[in-house]
Amino acid sequence: MSRLNRFNLSSKLVGFIDRSRSRYAELTRLVTFGFVGLSGMLIDLGVLYVVHPLTGLAIGRAVAIATAMTWNFFGNRAVTFQDKATGSVWQLYWKFVASCSFGAAVNWTTSIALAANIELFRENVILSAIGGVLAGFLLNFELCRRWVFNNSHHNQSTARTTNPERTNANQLHGR
Repeated sequence: MSRLNRFNLSSKLVGFIDRSRSRYAELTRLVTFGFVGLSGMLIDLGVLYVVHPLTGLAIGRAVAIATAMTWNFFGNRAVTFQDKATGSVWQLYWKFVASCSFGAAVNWTTSIALAANIELFRENVILSAIGGVLAGFLLNFELCRRWVFNNSHHNQSTARTTNPERTNANQLHGR
């Protein structure tokens, strides 16, 4: 494929994504969150593959989940919620960690329960990890969308201070 054709294809893909974001914002955000999560799952499984023989399943899952969570934060901040990622990176990161800890607890518990109770998952801990990731996915998306990357509070306070009618009324009433 020539360089010009690749550029044209890339331009069309970027245009399609932009149009999709404007027409189907939340669906596009969910799909993008899923792709970032899929890349995070590969990180998760890779870390588990390396760490599990050294630490056992419980600690291996915790280390793998924490590593993938950090990866996913930066991916979602850059791609999925780029228009809502306002404020300090570290404040957003800790909100992300706090909110995704609920999903991580579901993920970890599901992984451990599958491995403890079903022979197929006990013999294939990577499958139990995939089950855990799927169990925590939607919970993580909703918490990220509604709390971590929700800049509506920021926008509302900005709107209050920049609305000329409201500012004039506040000045008139001494507020």
